[in-house]
Amino acid sequence: GEFRPVDVILTARVIGSGLGGLALSAHHFAPFEPEAIEPEALLAGYLEVIERALAAVPDAPGQPPAASGPPSFAGEGL
Repeated sequence: GEFRPVDVILTARVIGSGLGGLALSAHHFAPFEPEAIEPEALLAGYLEVIERALAAVPDAPGQPPAASGPPSFAGEGL
């Protein structure tokens, strides 16, 4: 599929950091989980979230155009 334009360096760091954090937290909290989550399922879920976040979604009729540029965050500039 197609992907929306992003800052490649920043996006690579975010994806790598997220994956590293996911692995660390899964390992750290595993003893406290009532049921173990298979690593393959965890990775598949992570990759699905990343794919959806990067997908270029065409504007639906009647919807405002998708914002361009980086996302804004609540409290930004405070």
